[in-house]
Amino acid sequence: MSKTLFLTISFLTVVFAEFDPHFQFFLQHKLGKEVAEKFARKDVANIGSFGGGLLTGEQKVRPIVLVHGFRNQADSLWKIRRDFVASGFPFDESLQCAHVKHIRDFINAISRYTWSKVDVIAYSMGAPLSRKAILGGQCIENGELLGKPLTRKIHSFISVAGANHGSYLCSTFPFGNICNFVNGLACDSKFLKEVNSKKHYEGKNVYSIASEDDDVVGYKTCGRKTSKIYGSKEIVLKGLNHEETEFDTANIQLALVRAA
Repeated sequence: MSKTLFLTISFLTVVFAEFDPHFQFFLQHKLGKEVAEKFARKDVANIGSFGGGLLTGEQKVRPIVLVHGFRNQADSLWKIRRDFVASGFPFDESLQCAHVKHIRDFINAISRYTWSKVDVIAYSMGAPLSRKAILGGQCIENGELLGKPLTRKIHSFISVAGANHGSYLCSTFPFGNICNFVNGLACDSKFLKEVNSKKHYEGKNVYSIASEDDDVVGYKTCGRKTSKIYGSKEIVLKGLNHEETEFDTANIQLALVRAA
């Protein structure tokens, strides 16, 4: 099966790239210029979205949607804030409805473009955000209606170093909006309680990759495995920090996609 790779970004940083012209044309003519621009994020220059491809009737394409976690280069002399930001968790961010909607809309657009199910690989905070995008229902902080679950559109869901039960940083020192108890990374936030209240809605095949030496979300928080998704097949590694778990396990991620 040939694969087409896509990446959504609303809140993340990637290498320089952009959408394939054919996919950009589809977005503009089927969903409108405003939607196309929202997904492409050319306003952030070299950190926008990328991917796409020309589809033919002979191709059997199951696209891969990559959803990264938060990244922030802000600096501060205050150690706690600095540690959060340096770890990839900006203190003033949260699991916002806007991020959830962006991911959900993107998955729907990709599925419509390829007329197929999609594979989703979600990293760090991108994991709980993507799970909520798939789960649907109502946004936690404002009650906005998202719609029905997208489970039938997802073939495989892979969480990589996912903050599925929050971050140990929030249980150690609950600092800033990122650790709030509504849509933050506090282990008992309303957002995390909801996405963990149901099993196996993320797709046909569900996997979670974690490291016992993760230095950002941690391996355990509040007595739970931080990255575990109930009902998923777990891959637990040792000796890898958070970033290494995300980016040095591409062979494992690819093997899981291919095996499914």
